Amino acid sequence: MLRHWQGMALPELIIVLGLGSGATLALSSLVAGSVSLNQHLLNNARLTEELGNVFALIQSDLQRAGYDGNTQQTLQSGASGSVFSHHLSFGAYPSEPANTCVTFRYDVNSNGVLDTQFPNEQFGYRLQNKTVEVRKAGASCHSKGWEDISDRDLVIVTELSFQPSTLNQSGVPVTRVAIRLSGYLKANPGLSQTYSKTVLVKNHVG
Repeated sequence: MLRHWQGMALPELIIVLGLGSGATLALSSLVAGSVSLNQHLLNNARLTEELGNVFALIQSDLQRAGYDGNTQQTLQSGASGSVFSHHLSFGAYPSEPANTCVTFRYDVNSNGVLDTQFPNEQFGYRLQNKTVEVRKAGASCHSKGWEDISDRDLVIVTELSFQPSTLNQSGVPVTRVAIRLSGYLKANPGLSQTYSKTVLVKNHVG
């Protein structure tokens, strides 16, 4: 007696295998797309962290330019001015575009004295060789000895600029500085970001 095969017929088997292959291919595509999306989000987060933190630091410090914790006593004594005022200046490192460097002072510990050690109250930021640098030891925009605060192995900085302007508010001159910072991820040049903001420098005189 012939035994009947209880399995699937060949056409059914072919259909099942085809469906299985299609599902596997769809799943593979979904996983690949998810990995690609996650990598893009990770790269974007790295760029945001690097450029965003640098921009926030520059903005925060520049807003304090000229601050003197001893202002009231200086005014009462009739002194001509503060050691922190009149020291907001703009320039550039040689071979860099104009207004890509800013230097200034502010009274970190509010003691009315210009400290040059701990803390050093002479600040500055500049663009140099596609990197943002911070001022050290009161160096000028043209001098060497500044320190990198952006990682060139991670981010290429394409722009850092400072554009000052003065407004008269009720007869009082007010200084504003437009800051712009741009860069891209070294590992993915197509991924770039730009930050820009105009800050009010309330304590600057001159």
